[in-house]
Amino acid sequence: MTARTLIGIEGMISDDNTLKVKAARVQDEVVTDITPKNYNYKNLDLGREKATITISVDSNPVLSRFIGLPPVDKKRIEEVTRYEARLQIPFDLDEVVTSCRVINYRPKEFKEIEVALFAMRKEYADFYANCAREIGIKKPKLVPRVDSLNKVMGEQKGQEIVINIAQRDSDILIREPNNRYWIRSIPLGLFQLEKYSDKDRRETIMNDLSEEVIRSIGYYKTLSRDFIPEKMTILGGTQEYAEALSKLLLNYNVTIGHSLGNAKIPKGLEVAVGAALIGQDKEINYFKEKVEINIPGESPYMRILSKTMKDLGDAAKNPFRTTGRALVSVGSRIERLGY
Repeated sequence: MTARTLIGIEGMISDDNTLKVKAARVQDEVVTDITPKNYNYKNLDLGREKATITISVDSNPVLSRFIGLPPVDKKRIEEVTRYEARLQIPFDLDEVVTSCRVINYRPKEFKEIEVALFAMRKEYADFYANCAREIGIKKPKLVPRVDSLNKVMGEQKGQEIVINIAQRDSDILIREPNNRYWIRSIPLGLFQLEKYSDKDRRETIMNDLSEEVIRSIGYYKTLSRDFIPEKMTILGGTQEYAEALSKLLLNYNVTIGHSLGNAKIPKGLEVAVGAALIGQDKEINYFKEKVEINIPGESPYMRILSKTMKDLGDAAKNPFRTTGRALVSVGSRIERLGY
């Protein structure tokens, strides 16, 4: 029996507030690059076959929180989470679309119930949804880029670091066993690298990126002192930039790119492929207008330790700060995020 067709789209908001996309079709672990000409979403050919289509949204508009709830009965989780959402999200809940997932529900084993909370301003969700409808996607399914990255990397078997060079920023994803991960976004990406033709300027940006990677790993080690990464994988970007970055990270066992099955994923398509693979799961539409609670079964789920690109108060003066149980990572350039 032929597996169903999965299509993943990586959405990237450009400087002129238009949507640029990379896209991949996945069937039977075979990846086909269907990125449109000039990355213009209006030129995207989705084909006529029935396919599950998932859109990975840019990291900039997405705010996430990892929160701990008291070990209440399942019937009360939604009530308690709504209260926590009002405290954790620095906006009126009427202004955002949210997704809330219970990571583990084992109140007898742990003192807290772990919950991952995502939020995105409605105008961004509407922007992605309207672009999707223009090309015939009637019910667009939106997922955070971090989950697309985590999905494409597959099952977590050890301690590892994933670096994704995106259009306007780069992600540092640290993965550990038991489905735990930590992420930070750095405002250095392809846009900054390709903006300058001067080789020395590009090298300076690449050096800055490598220093931020090393700094972030050092910070994470203060949170998890037994963290000893077994490997580092560089995704996204171009082969040239990935190789240049790997040469600056000689203390790590670096691999460039990733495979699906026995075949290498085309360079720069990893996020799109991850989004496509999320389409296999039942829970694929993360962003709703209500705080909806999804409780998984006994299978392990992702644990979000930190991620946000929003300046909260004076946090821009210090790229790392702790707020309650949520560890907040703030990029050094936050004025462009639209919040």
